[in-house]
Amino acid sequence: MTEKQTRCTIQTGHHYGGSFFSKLCEAALLADPRNRSRVLDAFPEIVSKYGPGSAFYNEYL
Repeated sequence: MTEKQTRCTIQTGHHYGGSFFSKLCEAALLADPRNRSRVLDAFPEIVSKYGPGSAFYNEYL
């Protein structure tokens, strides 16, 4: 994924996710690139559910 797609994926998860995923995505948005990758690696469902090609993905949030 590009940096923009990563950011949009996390923002989409923050917007549409339940309370747990919303907080995970909030942490990822605030994290430095290394820790952002750690969050996404630990929770690949963020990308699969909210990333490019998913029903929720939105680049305009």
